Amino acid sequence: MKRSSFSKTIFILFSLAMILALVGACMIGDGSGGDVFNSRLNPEYEAVTDYQTEELEDPDAPAGVVKEYRWTLELGEGHPETLAFYSAHHYIEVSLDGETVYALSPATASYFAKTSGNGWVILPLTEGDLGKEVCVRVTPVYTSVKNRTFDFFIGAEFSILFGQLRWDLPQLLLGQVVFCAGFIFTCASLFNSLKRRKQDGLFYLGTFSMIIGIWKITDTRFIPLLFSKHILLLTYLPLAMLLLAPLPLLQFIKSILDTRKNSLLDGVSMVSGLSAVVLLLLQLSGMMDLRMTLPVCHGVIILSAVAATFELIRFWMKNKRHQKAAFTMACLLACTLGSCLDLLLYYVRGNSTSILYTLTIFLFYVIVMGAMTMRDMNTLANVDQHTGLFNRNRCNEVLDAELTADQKISAFMFDVNDLKHVNDTMGHVQGDRLLNQFAEILRNELPKDAFVGRYGGDEFIAVVNETSEEALQSIVKRIRAAVESYNRDAAEEGLPPLSSACGYATSAQVDFSSDTMTLNDLLRMADEAMYEDKKIYHERKNLDMR
Repeated sequence: MKRSSFSKTIFILFSLAMILALVGACMIGDGSGGDVFNSRLNPEYEAVTDYQTEELEDPDAPAGVVKEYRWTLELGEGHPETLAFYSAHHYIEVSLDGETVYALSPATASYFAKTSGNGWVILPLTEGDLGKEVCVRVTPVYTSVKNRTFDFFIGAEFSILFGQLRWDLPQLLLGQVVFCAGFIFTCASLFNSLKRRKQDGLFYLGTFSMIIGIWKITDTRFIPLLFSKHILLLTYLPLAMLLLAPLPLLQFIKSILDTRKNSLLDGVSMVSGLSAVVLLLLQLSGMMDLRMTLPVCHGVIILSAVAATFELIRFWMKNKRHQKAAFTMACLLACTLGSCLDLLLYYVRGNSTSILYTLTIFLFYVIVMGAMTMRDMNTLANVDQHTGLFNRNRCNEVLDAELTADQKISAFMFDVNDLKHVNDTMGHVQGDRLLNQFAEILRNELPKDAFVGRYGGDEFIAVVNETSEEALQSIVKRIRAAVESYNRDAAEEGLPPLSSACGYATSAQVDFSSDTMTLNDLLRMADEAMYEDKKIYHERKNLDMR
């Protein structure tokens, strides 16, 4: 199916947003979010619960406030320990008895970002620190994060790392599976494009899946703990992926609706693409962080979900037997409810939840829908769209198979008589009706394990695992009886009659002592027999006309 000019515009817009997102990842990748000063670079861990909190007004601070957390340090004996806590869009200063031992400051923050990013503060401790007063001074970069609470952990660094891994493991695994599924679908789509079998739906589904996978993997706290030198990149990636996600989903749903143009989905896709381009340019120019424009991103996601749900319901009301539409609508409604709940919790709590429920449903949807789409691609590549039988390409693949002397196999060649006359005098609608009816007869009367295909305009072939003359004649008789039955009904309805010529050849007729033989050689023999049958038909017809 050819793309409309509007679809091409949307595709170009999405490609531009993807390029900007990748450029941003490269530009931001080496940024740590600010100057880091750490004078203490080095089985269990526990959370600090007994601390004092003080909020101080500071007109020079980005959000107008600074928070201080204070407690007296208590350490275990016999092994090194670490102070660790997760910071999201805060500048940090840690001091022990008034001596600054760690600082994350905005002095030389990245040109491309105003934020310090999401990352972990890891501070090794020694026995000499026992009894010292810890002061953690945090400065929120945005107003939206100034009420965020902190969890402080003290223990072995490896234990803290492993504990966060256990917490985030379900999300990491689901994210990786979603990404891998999307990668497979995208590669399958590109491979079919090289063969000139366009399947935009699978491409958009695969791209969307990879985007969601990257978002979920980088949106965990374990990844910044593992890659502490790339704080800004790991802060930027999940937000960029959220921006890119709606457009490919909308275009995939549009492909399900079997339409080249859908004003609502195309319009929302355009809004989504333009929003992604503008917001990414604002980020890359250093004018505004993606985190600051997150409400716009969430608004586009909600708008996309509403538009997609509306169009799916409208389509389903008219096509209730459409499997993809019904399945997509059910999963989309479930994912939308889960995502809305997640957004609500995000704005209430100030941080994201694991949303394993939503991600699990989406993973199930992606795998099932991808399999259905790939099945449809295979159908489009191998099945004749008018009759539902295998097409010429698939016939040629089968006919190239080499014959062996021990094979018991036969090839049939069929031809619908007078099809051109019917098309010329009664129209192609009646001609197509005859072809479809004959295809149905072949499906019903040939053995269930037979290969049946449409070889040309009015030609059909069949390959059966049978060589006895009695069995082959029985097949021919059943087909002719079915044609006669159809003609009796057609006469009553004033429809044109159906007539066919038939010929067959068996592997028992082949001389295997010479060159290599294929099913194509057998079909040529069947074709000659079919023309003899066709010749007899025309002779009888000429006699009847006299």
